[in-house]
Amino acid sequence: MPVKVRCPGCQKVLTAPDAARGKALKCPDCETRVRIPAEGGGGAPAAKPKKVEDDDSLLAKLDLSKAVDSETELCPKCGADIPDGARECPKCGTDPTTGQLSKEARRRKSLKGVDPRDFYKVVWKDAWEFTLENLGSVLQTASYMLIFAGLAGFCAFMVGWCSDGPPKAFWGFLCAICSFTFPGWLFHLNVETVKLTTVKKSSLKDVKFDIFTSVALGIKYVVWAISHAWMPFGFLAYPISMIHFSMPVPYRAWMAWITMALALKNFGAVLMYFLARIVWSIPVMVASGIVGALLGNELLQSIENQTTPQFDWIKWTVLGVCGAVVVLIGSFAEVYLARVLGLIAYYFRDTLDLQTIVAEKQYVKKEVKVDKFGNPIESPFKKYGQLVFAIVAIIVTSNLIYYFYTNKQHILLPDSWARGMGIID
Repeated sequence: MPVKVRCPGCQKVLTAPDAARGKALKCPDCETRVRIPAEGGGGAPAAKPKKVEDDDSLLAKLDLSKAVDSETELCPKCGADIPDGARECPKCGTDPTTGQLSKEARRRKSLKGVDPRDFYKVVWKDAWEFTLENLGSVLQTASYMLIFAGLAGFCAFMVGWCSDGPPKAFWGFLCAICSFTFPGWLFHLNVETVKLTTVKKSSLKDVKFDIFTSVALGIKYVVWAISHAWMPFGFLAYPISMIHFSMPVPYRAWMAWITMALALKNFGAVLMYFLARIVWSIPVMVASGIVGALLGNELLQSIENQTTPQFDWIKWTVLGVCGAVVVLIGSFAEVYLARVLGLIAYYFRDTLDLQTIVAEKQYVKKEVKVDKFGNPIESPFKKYGQLVFAIVAIIVTSNLIYYFYTNKQHILLPDSWARGMGIID
């Protein structure tokens, strides 16, 4: 039975006949002597041949040119088998035709971390599996969307319902608070998901809701939108800014010219994010369109006429189903897209110019002046500053309430002073 051996000189695979077992052959390419094992294929030792010195005459009748295995291609550098049709060695990346590293292997070797091209292979599946794993966060997001959208709508309705200034201001303030809360939660969800993804974690169970944090982040999101509104197509910087907001040094997220440059540099990943958002927005827009067609005009007329919308159980049932679809799909989409942001941060960290290290600061102890009893001496500003601030805040708030209560006719100043300052007519 023929046996295959590898030449120790040129690393080619040779096929030797069964009669050559226990002998040594010369490789037809490099003429290195190759020892043929004496054992058979079953592992049992072959019959001990007659003791004859190895020489070329013994196997002179063999056609050694046929001993080369032309069906197996070996890497000229590491000797590993190269599959049919492969352009490089799967082990070391050497191009078998040139004996040097292929262009793709050199690119991979130059990478500092993961290959960014793998992002496009895994993004859809990975984000889907992540969202299914965190269905609790999907339901959590849906509940916040439902609660605060409903509260914001109710407060907006009350603003239109009330006719006096102070109640309008009160309901308008509550409407603003409720309107900021849900975008702030999404901001928090995106940032925390990016952090988890970059450290190869996938559980959102420790991401908690806090209404004050959400309101603050909602205001922060509005300010960010204003900071990018002047830039053409400034919305393209949103994924890049969210990733930078999750870093220890987030100041680059505010600079539109930097985030836009990074968005163009990583345009493929940014385009994938917005493509995923468009895909998920289609069912949401369809359901929202049905809701608007059923109730939009009636609700606007009710606010304008200060009347209660008429109840139609068929219309309201359809409205409830469509609303549930909007909330659930929208919440699923937001968790999904948060994972996409995390994957962009993970795979493109080398081209996003992320600031992950906080510069070390050296703190110098301040000299504190003390009195003769050893108590710190407070400056006048520190001693009375909070009191002055509180008085000013009370005066401003009182004037605002009185200004709207009097239908923008008076403030808590003599009218001659207010007219001279241009506050009232």
